[in-house]
Amino acid sequence: KDDLPWHIVRTYDEAILWMSTHGCPNVLALDHDLGMKLVGTKLVTDDYNALNGIDVVLWIIAKDVEMKRTFIPKDFIYTIHSSNPTGSQNMDRAFKEYLL
Repeated sequence: KDDLPWHIVRTYDEAILWMSTHGCPNVLALDHDLGMKLVGTKLVTDDYNALNGIDVVLWIIAKDVEMKRTFIPKDFIYTIHSSNPTGSQNMDRAFKEYLL
């Protein structure tokens, strides 16, 4: 996993497909609001019911539980770069509570 370059995914489905194929990366940079695109000066989405960054985090945790704590690498680190403060806090809290 360490020799893989950064891989950008923009939706929940892309993230899950990538991790299902390659495993959980050692370093993860997360955004809460997935599938957004810039239209003029505003970020918009075509699907306001789309799964978002917290759903990705919860999938990673569930997969790690399913795999008896072998999915998330031991040297795992993450960063959240979302402009959604509530979403960022929820993602961070979910990981911190699980990774204790």
